[in-house]
Amino acid sequence: DLRASWPDRALPDSDREAIIRGVLQEREDPSLPWVVLMGLGYLLWLGAAAAAIWRGLPADGDSPIHWAQVRRYGALSLAGYLLWILGVALA
Repeated sequence: DLRASWPDRALPDSDREAIIRGVLQEREDPSLPWVVLMGLGYLLWLGAAAAAIWRGLPADGDSPIHWAQVRRYGALSLAGYLLWILGVALA
């Protein structure tokens, strides 16, 4: 395996370290704050959608739908979805 001996072990430790640090600085890892925002948006999106279903829709077919609850949690779910999309785009 070529990766096991990368960088060349014949090089001095300081040169090997410089090569590794250079490669790590070139990487474009996701930004942690955006990843956290993406996760929070995802949880808000799904949690609010579940709350809209459980709180807004009646358990039996005879009761009316609680439209105020459905709208409130639906708007919250949409906000979570938009946060998730923003996090995905900017992470």
